[in-house]
Amino acid sequence: MNIIDHFDPDLYRARLHFDLRHNRLNSDNWEKLIAECTGSRWVKGSRHLADAYNPALRQCVSVKTRKVDPQRKKRIESRDFFSHPDYFHFGGAEFHEGDLDNLHTVSRRCSIPGLDEQISPAQDIGQAAIADYVAFENDSLKRFNCDNTMDVVIVHGESADGRDYLSRVMFFDHDLNDISQWQDVNAGPNSKYHGRRMMILGHDQNGPHLGRIGNLGRQQTCMLRFYRKEEALEILEFSIPMPKQEKFDFKKELELMAK
Repeated sequence: MNIIDHFDPDLYRARLHFDLRHNRLNSDNWEKLIAECTGSRWVKGSRHLADAYNPALRQCVSVKTRKVDPQRKKRIESRDFFSHPDYFHFGGAEFHEGDLDNLHTVSRRCSIPGLDEQISPAQDIGQAAIADYVAFENDSLKRFNCDNTMDVVIVHGESADGRDYLSRVMFFDHDLNDISQWQDVNAGPNSKYHGRRMMILGHDQNGPHLGRIGNLGRQQTCMLRFYRKEEALEILEFSIPMPKQEKFDFKKELELMAK
C-alpha cells in the first residue's frame, strides 16, 4: 500500500477549486494539497527532498509541478494540453518525444567536488550527481522515519476556452533507472558559449533519464529528472470549472481585522 491508495480525488477537486478561487496556486499550496489528499503531513521549506510524508505508510512524498498555458488562436482552434497534447513539448530537442508524455523537472542544485565542469568525464560528473541524488533522499528518509519516496508530478493550466482548470497528477518511483550511457551536451553555434559543455545527460535503455546542468547559462549546477508518462505508477486527470476569484474588499477586510 502507498499514497496512491490513500488519494482522495474529491478532496483534491474541492481544495484545488478553493485555491483557485483565492488565487493561491503557489508551490507551497500544491505541496499542501497533495499532502492533504494523501493523508500525509506537509514539510515546510525546501531543505528536504520530502515535501510531505505519511508516517503510517512510512513514505516520503516529493511534489513537482509544471504550469502549461493554453494556446489561444484567432484563425484556428485554440488548444490546451488535454485537447491537443501533440502541440505541447518539454525538454527541447533532446527530449520531446511527442508531447507531455515526456517532461523533465528541476530536482535540486548539485555540487561536484573535485571535478571540473568542462573537462571531467561526463560519467564521473554523472556518478557524482547520482550520489548526491541518493544522499538527498536518504536524508529525508532518516529524518521522517520512512522507507521510500514517491514523486508526484503535476501538469496544470487553464483550458483553451478558459472555462475549466485542467490538471494531470502522475505518480512515479523516486528511484532512478540504471544509466547505460552518459552524453555531453554542448552549446550550439548561435550561443555565446558555443562549443562549451552545457550539461551532461544520463540515458537509460529508453532515452534521457537524468541530467546535470553545468556552470553556464540558466539553472546552473541543477539536476534534472526526466519522467515518462508510460512509466507512471498511476495517472489521474481532472477538469474542474474555473471559479470566479475573490476580489479585494477594503471595507470587508477592515471589518475582519477588527473582530
